[in-house]
Amino acid sequence: MKKSSIQKALYCFDMVEVESGEILTLCGSFRGRQSRGRLAFYPNTKGERRINGRRYEKASYETGYVIHNLRKVLDLPGEQHFIIDRSQIIRLYRCTKAFVGLPKQQRAQCRRLIDLLHNHCGINPTMHGLTGSGALHSVEPASDYDWIIYTRDPRSVQEFVTSRPEFGRELTFSMQ
Repeated sequence: MKKSSIQKALYCFDMVEVESGEILTLCGSFRGRQSRGRLAFYPNTKGERRINGRRYEKASYETGYVIHNLRKVLDLPGEQHFIIDRSQIIRLYRCTKAFVGLPKQQRAQCRRLIDLLHNHCGINPTMHGLTGSGALHSVEPASDYDWIIYTRDPRSVQEFVTSRPEFGRELTFSMQ
């Protein structure tokens, strides 16, 4: 696999694949040479996920995972963080580009929600993204959507969505 030279800014919740195959979710936005990422998926021949033709296992609550040439900075159950140099990134999965990889029906559902939030909360349609399996184009029938909205006023979205009966009560909000 050819190394890419990522020159663009890296944004919080974008996902990156490193040389050894692991996929990490970025924790923060970065413009410099290094970034911090949380282990999300690791190569495993018995893994249940197929990403770019390769089998992966989703990181869970295990600890002690080692990624060759990456320095671990946090090793807690479900939170294994590593420092990633740009030169080690071979693939970037942008949250904002994830919608194009969804099946047609799911893409249409997402479009309706984007339009709804634009009309009722003023959220620019370009400020939405998906992370997790959506960003990796490995959505399965039981997959949820890890929806990202880049806005300075997330409370307006939360208030709108939680006030509408058509949205399920199982929705969770994390405002960072």
